[in-house]
Amino acid sequence: MKKILALCCLCLVFGGVTNAQRPLIIKKFWNAVASNYEYKQMDAGMRSWLHSQAERETGTFTGALALLKNIEKEYTFQDKVFLALYCQGQKNKENLRMLLMNMCGSFSIGNPAADFVFLKYLNDPIAKKIIEKQLLEEKQRKNQEEIELKKQGEKEKSEQKNIKNEKENLVDEPIFPGGDVAYRSFLQRNLKIPDSAIDINGTIIVEFTIDTFGKVINPKIISIPLGHGLETEVLRVINLLPAWLPARKNNLPISEVKKQSFTF
Repeated sequence: MKKILALCCLCLVFGGVTNAQRPLIIKKFWNAVASNYEYKQMDAGMRSWLHSQAERETGTFTGALALLKNIEKEYTFQDKVFLALYCQGQKNKENLRMLLMNMCGSFSIGNPAADFVFLKYLNDPIAKKIIEKQLLEEKQRKNQEEIELKKQGEKEKSEQKNIKNEKENLVDEPIFPGGDVAYRSFLQRNLKIPDSAIDINGTIIVEFTIDTFGKVINPKIISIPLGHGLETEVLRVINLLPAWLPARKNNLPISEVKKQSFTF
């Protein structure tokens, strides 16, 4: 009981103006912090954080360096750092203990320093408001992350659905035996232009269907007739076409309509 009362009494003068009023363990703590910072023995993350606090306090980079050089005498800044670390520890003594030990580099100094800081700010209204704000911001951040994850999940689901639809709608075109070169060669080899159409210029377009068995059916002229027996000849050649490999969709054969032009 006496030990607890002694700690409380020391904490009442912890925020004093002069170094003489501060507990010995706190003096040791800041001396260790100053040494750790000067000789770069402090954890890089903690060192960067401490410098950012100093720069916020002074407003300049050089001012922060000067403040940290004499940090063991900067009592107001020390209290602000303690408050920030206490709030960063979220009122959890073990978290606070780890932060202070990381900062001073010593268990024997950081451990009792954490006890003092914890008692000082346990019921501090400013610390309470800061922690409440931090918890609210953390909750908002998590909610936002959940929203973003949900959006990402919906986006991925939509993309997968689109890919599936594309695959389902993907059609493998019918294939002439021997490929396109053989197809063009067949047409050129079998087309016989009537003598009466030697001087005719124009284009005939024929449409035909390749059924599920690859058979060519229902050929018809869909362009303006040129006459002179050219349409009849084009239909004759199309009807000569051998069976194709039929078009396929979802790995099943389907009928496919094709168009072929003949230029004279």
